[in-house]
Amino acid sequence: MSFTKVVSELGPGGGGRWVRRRISLASGVAVFAAKECGSSLEALQVDTSMEFLEGVAAWPQAHGIEVSVAVDGDGPGRLHVQLKDARFREVFCSVCDDLASELDSQPVARDAVLALHARMVKWQYCLRYVGPSGLSSEAQLGLWGELFVLERYMMRAVGT
Repeated sequence: MSFTKVVSELGPGGGGRWVRRRISLASGVAVFAAKECGSSLEALQVDTSMEFLEGVAAWPQAHGIEVSVAVDGDGPGRLHVQLKDARFREVFCSVCDDLASELDSQPVARDAVLALHARMVKWQYCLRYVGPSGLSSEAQLGLWGELFVLERYMMRAVGT
Protein backbone atom coordinates (compact mmCIF):
# COMPACT_ATOMS: atom_id res chain seq x y z
CA MET A 1 0.00 0.00 0.00
CA SER A 2 1.39 3.43 -0.92
CA PHE A 3 2.47 5.80 1.87
CA THR A 4 1.53 8.79 -0.29
CA LYS A 5 -2.00 7.52 -0.95
CA VAL A 6 -2.69 6.56 2.68
CA VAL A 7 -1.28 9.74 4.24
CA SER A 8 -3.31 11.90 1.87
CA GLU A 9 -6.48 10.13 3.06
CA LEU A 10 -5.79 10.59 6.78
CA GLY A 11 -8.19 13.00 8.47
CA PRO A 12 -7.38 15.60 11.12
CA GLY A 13 -7.46 13.03 13.93
CA GLY A 14 -8.97 13.04 17.35
CA GLY A 15 -7.54 13.66 20.80
CA GLY A 16 -4.13 12.02 20.34
CA ARG A 17 -0.93 13.46 18.97
CA TRP A 18 -1.00 11.28 15.83
CA VAL A 19 -3.56 9.91 13.43
CA ARG A 20 -2.11 6.89 11.66
CA ARG A 21 -2.94 3.85 9.56
CA ARG A 22 -0.95 0.67 9.09
CA ILE A 23 0.39 0.36 5.56
CA SER A 24 2.32 -2.91 5.71
CA LEU A 25 1.22 -6.36 6.73
CA ALA A 26 4.09 -8.26 5.10
CA SER A 27 6.96 -6.70 7.04
CA GLY A 28 8.51 -8.07 10.22
CA VAL A 29 7.79 -4.66 11.77
CA ALA A 30 4.59 -2.60 12.01
CA VAL A 31 4.74 0.22 9.45
CA PHE A 32 2.36 3.20 9.61
CA ALA A 33 1.60 6.31 7.57
CA ALA A 34 0.92 9.03 10.13
CA LYS A 35 0.01 12.68 10.39
CA GLU A 36 0.74 14.88 13.40
CA CYS A 37 -2.55 16.35 14.61
CA GLY A 38 -1.29 19.86 15.39
CA SER A 39 0.89 20.51 12.35
CA SER A 40 -0.55 18.01 9.81
CA LEU A 41 3.04 17.13 8.88
CA GLU A 42 3.44 13.55 7.70
CA ALA A 43 5.55 10.77 9.18
CA LEU A 44 6.46 7.18 8.51
CA GLN A 45 6.37 5.30 11.80
CA VAL A 46 7.92 1.90 12.40
CA ASP A 47 7.03 0.01 15.58
CA THR A 48 9.39 -2.74 16.69
CA SER A 49 11.56 -3.85 19.58
CA MET A 50 13.72 -1.12 21.15
CA GLU A 51 16.56 -3.64 21.10
CA PHE A 52 16.60 -3.55 17.30
CA LEU A 53 16.26 0.24 17.07
CA GLU A 54 18.99 0.89 19.64
CA GLY A 55 21.25 -1.56 17.81
CA VAL A 56 21.75 1.12 15.15
CA ALA A 57 24.47 3.58 16.17
CA ALA A 58 23.10 6.64 14.35
CA TRP A 59 20.04 7.17 12.20
CA PRO A 60 20.60 9.31 9.08
CA GLN A 61 19.19 12.84 8.93
CA ALA A 62 18.31 14.83 5.81
CA HIS A 63 17.11 18.31 4.84
CA GLY A 64 13.53 18.85 5.98
CA ILE A 65 13.30 15.34 7.49
CA GLU A 66 13.85 14.35 11.11
CA VAL A 67 14.54 10.80 12.23
CA SER A 68 14.11 9.90 15.89
CA VAL A 69 13.59 6.87 18.11
CA ALA A 70 11.12 6.90 21.00
CA VAL A 71 9.38 4.51 23.33
CA ASP A 72 5.59 4.61 23.09
CA GLY A 73 4.65 4.23 26.75
CA ASP A 74 5.03 0.57 27.72
CA GLY A 75 4.71 -0.50 24.13
CA PRO A 76 7.29 -1.14 21.43
CA GLY A 77 9.98 1.22 20.28
CA ARG A 78 9.00 3.59 17.51
CA LEU A 79 11.13 5.02 14.75
CA HIS A 80 9.75 8.32 13.42
CA VAL A 81 10.76 9.51 9.98
CA GLN A 82 8.99 12.85 10.00
CA LEU A 83 8.60 15.72 7.60
CA LYS A 84 9.76 18.92 9.32
CA ASP A 85 9.59 21.40 6.44
CA ALA A 86 6.51 21.39 4.19
CA ARG A 87 8.66 22.52 1.23
CA PHE A 88 10.12 18.99 1.16
CA ARG A 89 6.71 17.22 1.10
CA GLU A 90 6.97 15.82 -2.44
CA VAL A 91 10.49 14.46 -1.88
CA PHE A 92 9.53 13.18 1.57
CA CYS A 93 6.57 11.20 0.24
CA SER A 94 8.80 9.57 -2.38
CA VAL A 95 11.33 8.66 0.31
CA CYS A 96 8.59 7.13 2.48
CA ASP A 97 7.11 5.15 -0.41
CA ASP A 98 10.57 3.71 -1.06
CA LEU A 99 11.24 2.97 2.63
CA ALA A 100 7.84 1.26 3.04
CA SER A 101 8.52 -0.84 -0.06
CA GLU A 102 11.91 -1.87 1.34
CA LEU A 103 10.32 -2.83 4.66
CA ASP A 104 7.69 -4.94 2.85
CA SER A 105 10.45 -7.18 1.55
CA GLN A 106 11.77 -7.93 5.05
CA PRO A 107 9.76 -10.53 7.03
CA VAL A 108 12.19 -10.62 10.00
CA ALA A 109 12.13 -7.61 12.36
CA ARG A 110 15.91 -7.32 12.90
CA ASP A 111 16.53 -7.59 9.14
CA ALA A 112 13.82 -5.00 8.47
CA VAL A 113 15.48 -2.47 10.80
CA LEU A 114 18.92 -3.05 9.25
CA ALA A 115 17.52 -2.79 5.70
CA LEU A 116 15.66 0.40 6.65
CA HIS A 117 18.86 1.94 8.01
CA ALA A 118 20.83 1.00 4.88
CA ARG A 119 18.17 2.49 2.62
CA MET A 120 17.99 5.68 4.69
CA VAL A 121 21.77 6.10 4.39
CA LYS A 122 21.39 6.00 0.59
CA TRP A 123 18.60 8.59 0.72
CA GLN A 124 20.64 10.80 3.05
CA TYR A 125 23.48 10.80 0.53
CA CYS A 126 21.09 11.63 -2.32
CA LEU A 127 19.22 14.36 -0.41
CA ARG A 128 22.41 16.07 0.70
CA TYR A 129 22.56 17.73 -2.72
CA VAL A 130 18.86 18.22 -3.42
CA GLY A 131 16.79 21.17 -2.22
CA PRO A 132 13.06 21.21 -1.54
CA SER A 133 12.19 21.59 -5.21
CA GLY A 134 14.34 18.65 -6.33
CA LEU A 135 16.99 18.92 -9.02
CA SER A 136 17.31 22.13 -10.98
CA SER A 137 16.40 22.03 -14.67
CA GLU A 138 20.08 22.05 -15.57
CA ALA A 139 20.83 19.15 -13.18
CA GLN A 140 17.85 17.16 -14.52
CA LEU A 141 19.09 17.63 -18.08
CA GLY A 142 22.59 16.56 -17.05
CA LEU A 143 21.28 13.47 -15.30
CA TRP A 144 19.14 12.57 -18.31
CA GLY A 145 22.20 12.94 -20.56
CA GLU A 146 24.31 10.69 -18.33
CA LEU A 147 21.62 8.00 -18.22
CA PHE A 148 21.07 8.24 -21.99
CA VAL A 149 24.77 7.72 -22.70
CA LEU A 150 24.93 4.81 -20.24
CA GLU A 151 21.95 3.07 -21.78
CA ARG A 152 22.58 3.84 -25.46
CA TYR A 153 26.35 3.32 -25.59
CA MET A 154 27.92 1.90 -22.46
CA MET A 155 25.44 -0.87 -21.67
CA ARG A 156 25.39 -2.04 -25.29
CA ALA A 157 29.19 -2.14 -25.39
CA VAL A 158 29.94 -3.79 -22.02
CA GLY A 159 26.55 -5.05 -20.81
CA THR A 160 24.82 -4.31 -17.56
